[in-house]
Amino acid sequence: MLRVYIAWFDENPSFRRLRRRLREYRAGQDIGQLSNTFSVARAAQRTFPATLTDRQFVVALFEQTLGRRPERSERAVWVQRLQDGQTRPGLVARVSKSSAFKSRNAASVATTAAYAGLLRRMPTGTELSAGGDAGDVLASGEYEDRASALCNASYPDFCIPSEPPDLDCGDSSLLGRVDFRVAGEDPHELDQDGNGVGCESGTTTPGPGGGPSPEGGIINIYNDPWDKLVIRDVLPFSTARTDPTPAKRVRVRNVGTARLDVTEVAIEGSSAFRLVAGQARAFSLAPQQETTISVEFRPGPVLRGKGTQHLATMAVLSSDRGQPRDEVFLRGWQARDYENNVEPSRAEIVSTIGYTTNVGQGLPRDDVNAGEEVRSAYWRRAGAGAVELYPLARYAARVSGDTGRTFWFPQGNSGDRRTLHIFPGCRCVDPTLGTGGQNQKLVPEYTAVGGGVGQTRFDPGTGAFGLAVNSSGELTHSDDSLNTDGGHTYRFWPARDRTGELLPNTWIVGQDLGASPENMGTKNYDYQDFMWVLSNATPAQPAGA
Repeated sequence: MLRVYIAWFDENPSFRRLRRRLREYRAGQDIGQLSNTFSVARAAQRTFPATLTDRQFVVALFEQTLGRRPERSERAVWVQRLQDGQTRPGLVARVSKSSAFKSRNAASVATTAAYAGLLRRMPTGTELSAGGDAGDVLASGEYEDRASALCNASYPDFCIPSEPPDLDCGDSSLLGRVDFRVAGEDPHELDQDGNGVGCESGTTTPGPGGGPSPEGGIINIYNDPWDKLVIRDVLPFSTARTDPTPAKRVRVRNVGTARLDVTEVAIEGSSAFRLVAGQARAFSLAPQQETTISVEFRPGPVLRGKGTQHLATMAVLSSDRGQPRDEVFLRGWQARDYENNVEPSRAEIVSTIGYTTNVGQGLPRDDVNAGEEVRSAYWRRAGAGAVELYPLARYAARVSGDTGRTFWFPQGNSGDRRTLHIFPGCRCVDPTLGTGGQNQKLVPEYTAVGGGVGQTRFDPGTGAFGLAVNSSGELTHSDDSLNTDGGHTYRFWPARDRTGELLPNTWIVGQDLGASPENMGTKNYDYQDFMWVLSNATPAQPAGA
C-alpha cells in the first residue's frame, strides 16, 4: 500500500492518511483499487493529467518512480500494455510491485514502516535520510518512552496498559499470568487483598474477559486456545484439496450473576464453514457456566490459483444487555493441493490466522529484511511467567515419521538444547497419499518426542535464549552464526491483532529449511516451513542496538 502511494505522489502520506488507507486495505480493497483511488487526487493529476498521451504517461511514470526516462524498447512495451487495455492506475500499481521500484525505495519504506508501526508517526526528513529499520526503532529512547507511557507503573513485571479498558485476571491481555508484583494505585484492581501480588494462583477466573462481574447474564466468548494464539476472536482452519479436517470450537462462558440465554448461533459469510451436526443453536448458561460451539470447515474444490482464503463471521445473539451480539471471525485457507507452489505464503498464513503483521512479500534473501522484521539472534523473557512458543503453521514435506523437533537453548551454550515439541507424521507407508500427519497445516498439533504431551511453555530465567529446530536432518538456529554458511533461517515480526494494534511482547516467527548440505541446498526463502507465535519475549539485542 505504501509503495503504490509513493509511486503516485513521490512522497510519504501523513500518518493519519496512512492509517485510513490501511483500514481500507484490510477491509478488502486490493492494491489496484487503492491505485484507482489515488489516481483522481489533485496531487496525482498534477503529475499525471488526463491529457497526457499514453507515451507521455509512461515517460512521466518512469521519471517519477524509477528516476530515469525509459529506454525506447521499455517505452514501447508499456505503451502497448496501455493500448491493450491495461488501465493507467493498474500500470502504476504494477510498477510499484516491480523489483526495480522496490529496490529503489527499500530503505525509505523500511524506515517509514518502522516509525509508523512502532512509534505511530511518520519519520522526519532527517530520520528518513538517516535510514533505520524496526530494530533501530526498538532500540531508541523514543520507543522506550512510548512503551513506558503505554504501560502502567503499578505492574513492573510486564506491560499492562492503563485503563480504559478495565482488565481483570482472566483477560487475554494478561496471557494467563499469575502471581506478579503490584505496586502503587493498581487501577485494574488485580491485587484484591492488597498484599502486593496480582492475580494470585487459585483465585483467577479461567478464560479471557470481562472486567468486574456486572448484574445479569454476561457473555464471554473466545477461541480455543486463546491464551496461546494471543487473539481471542479468530478461529483459523486449513485444508488441501477437499480433505476433511477436524472440527474446532469456541468457548462460551457466562461471567455474569444471572442466567444467560443464547437465542441464536448463526454463521454469516463463506458457506465453507458450518456448525457441526447436532450443535445447539440456542441454550442457557447459569452464572460461571461454560459450554462450547463446534464449527467445521468443508470448502468445495479450488477452481483457479493455488488456494482460497475463506472468511465468515459466527454471530452469537444473547440476553446480555450490554452486548446482545458477540462475534468470532472464522478464517480458513484451502490449498489446491499439497506442497511446492500451491502452499500459502507466510503473509497468507498470518492473515488467515487473524494477525495483521506485515511479514513482507516474496522470497527475501538473507541480507534483506522482510516487512516489519526485527533481527535478534537471542531473546529474553519480557516479564513474570513462562515464555510461550506455539505452532502457527507447518508447510514442509509430508512425512511418515515425526519431524520438526523444536528446541530452545541458553545463549552461549547451543549444545544445551531443551526439547519443546515435535510434529507427528502420518505413520503410514506413503505420506504423499494424504496429509502426511501434522504437515501442510495451520495451527498443527504437536506432541512430545515419542508421543505424549508436547510443551510450548518454558522458563529461560533471566538469561537470553535462542531457538532451534531439527527437521529432515538439518539443524537450524535463530543465531545465524550457528548455521551452515551463516544462513538466515529465522525471522521475527511484531504481532498485530485484527485491528492492527501491537500485541505486547508477542512475535510471529518464521523459519526456512534448506541451507545445509543435508537438505541439498534447497532453501527457497519462503520462511513458512515452520511458523510459531512467541509471547512474553523481547529481543535480547535487536540489530543495530
